[in-house]
Amino acid sequence: KEALGLYLTRHPLDDYRDVIGGLSPWDTRSLAEAGADALVALPGIATQVLLRPTRKDPSRKMAKFRIEDLWGSIGAIIFPGTLERMGLTVANDLVGVFRGRISLTQNDEAEMIVDQITPFGAREELQLDGTLEIRLAADTAQSELVLIQEILRRHSGTALVRFLYPRADGRFSAVRA
Repeated sequence: KEALGLYLTRHPLDDYRDVIGGLSPWDTRSLAEAGADALVALPGIATQVLLRPTRKDPSRKMAKFRIEDLWGSIGAIIFPGTLERMGLTVANDLVGVFRGRISLTQNDEAEMIVDQITPFGAREELQLDGTLEIRLAADTAQSELVLIQEILRRHSGTALVRFLYPRADGRFSAVRA
């Protein structure tokens, strides 16, 4: 990754690929829809971390880095007060859910002002609170839909459920349940 800018083996988020959508409805592809000042939670990995002293008080540190997910990356910043309050060392390859506000830079690029980081724990301990997305095949039988319905009723929760139905043009239509 350091030499080529891409992972030759596996992306660190590969183990979480099927649950990332349940951690947050946001990813780097959808952040443009959020707009400036939107509060978002973005599962990802910290890369290109630079801890540096502030101009006003060199004894205080701030962090500039990128949050990378499976689809892209966004610039991020943590101000000194937040960094001190978090009590968390921000370092390269920190995997977690980054919560904060979207801000536009002078170049009209989105960046995230991070207020909180929740590091990923073991996969089975992750608290899902996003949207459960069920992508159906074109040939999904009625009996399979009934089975999915029964499972969802037995294991109801607070997450939204969204069914993605394939269309003739190869794209998907979404229906919330």
